[in-house]
Amino acid sequence: TTSGAQTMVNNEDQQQQLQQQQFEEQQRQQQEEQQRQQQQQQEQQRLQLQAEQQRQQLQVERERQQQQEQQEQQQRLEQAEKERQDALLQQQQQAQRAGENVQAQLSELQNEILKMKSGNNEASSEMGRAIAITRAIVPYDPK
Repeated sequence: TTSGAQTMVNNEDQQQQLQQQQFEEQQRQQQEEQQRQQQQQQEQQRLQLQAEQQRQQLQVERERQQQQEQQEQQQRLEQAEKERQDALLQQQQQAQRAGENVQAQLSELQNEILKMKSGNNEASSEMGRAIAITRAIVPYDPK
């Protein structure tokens, strides 16, 4: 019954081959699963890295915007201060010119007053001479 023994050996060989195929299939599936998990993990890490880079870029952009807004605010404040200083300087110059005008008018009035006094003194002294001449000509009679 060599043919029976041969059939048994063939069955055992087939059984071993089937087990070997199942083992290899299981190994292949495990490797595929490990590869899939590894790829998924790498993709997740890539996405996390990308998200972190975007977050950092947004932070840098926010800081840049804040800095720009602060610079613009500082420039507006400086411009407002410059305009205020210019207006104050103009007011001071106008007040100084007005003061100078008043001073000039006052000096002019004082000169006019001096001329009038001087003119009155001359008129007074001329009047005195006329009276003296008149007295010399016409004797004074207090009656």
